[in-house]
Amino acid sequence: MLDSFFNLLRNYFNVRSFEHFKVFCALMALSSDSKTVSRLSSFLAFGPSRGKRNDFLIQSPWDEQQVLKHTAMDQLRDLYRPGEPLFLIIDDSKKAKRGKHVEAVLKVFDPAAKRFITGHQFVTGTLYYRGITIPFALRLYLNRKSAKALKQGFKRLTALAVEIIEALQLPEAFKAKVYVLVDSYYFNQTILKAAKAKGFFVIGALKKNRNLLIRGRKCKLGIYMHNLFKRETKQSTTVQTQKGKRRDHYVWNTYTVSRVPDPLKVVFSKRGKQRNLLAIACTDLKLSASSIILYYTFRWSIGASRGGRINQSVRVRPELRNQRLLMRLDSEYCLRRFFRAA
Repeated sequence: MLDSFFNLLRNYFNVRSFEHFKVFCALMALSSDSKTVSRLSSFLAFGPSRGKRNDFLIQSPWDEQQVLKHTAMDQLRDLYRPGEPLFLIIDDSKKAKRGKHVEAVLKVFDPAAKRFITGHQFVTGTLYYRGITIPFALRLYLNRKSAKALKQGFKRLTALAVEIIEALQLPEAFKAKVYVLVDSYYFNQTILKAAKAKGFFVIGALKKNRNLLIRGRKCKLGIYMHNLFKRETKQSTTVQTQKGKRRDHYVWNTYTVSRVPDPLKVVFSKRGKQRNLLAIACTDLKLSASSIILYYTFRWSIGASRGGRINQSVRVRPELRNQRLLMRLDSEYCLRRFFRAA
């Protein structure tokens, strides 16, 4: 019944590792709690030992990045509808680790926990298309010390983000505008240049210390947008968020930003009843200001159930074992693929 699901990925495995892969997919789809190797193996009273299954994740020569990319492209082909834009969300993720002998750990600030943690940092690439979130790529960040210890080249976070952008090769006959959604850290010349080379547009936030060129003079964005928002007539738009509908007020114009060669369409937006202003820049000058605000909210998208499909949130949970980056899909994604195959 599920051969159509697994046969798409058969070429990435040898015979023995392919059987392990199928077992792990089935167990993760059916398990609603912990998905550790120990927990998943406890459901089976047959087959290889837990150590063999752990060796499959650690030592088996299969490329988890290519498997993830293949399944993402397969999803896009099935969901394709002419005229619908595709979004590539670039962000970084932190995972705290408690082990004393875990490789490639570093001390990094976690904005979610609002404190410094010791763990791994990843750059993630997620596709968002027609209300469905699809995991696409993930890169482990190694600082200079860890890269030297693992005998790998050092790459900055922006360089890893560029790798993800360059890895996005759309299926044939998939004609859609692609928007790369980033936060203020990744909105820089390196990312803009990589996206432009691929024919993609970029939508991202701007830091308040960026310089705008107004009539040939430099002006700090933070000061300028507050003065502009006070004196200009504001427009409004309704945005649907996870917590419900929200009314945003905004003003916009086309500006030249320092260290960015091309002009940008910048929208100064005030979210609902919040006092802080947000500056959102877009390289697509033809896109409306209200669409820029809406598209930027997709950075926090979780997908919605519609059309009888399971389109809930999809997350990529990374781990590092023996210098290999392991990736596993959460149960919602496996269930969606299983139900479609069935």
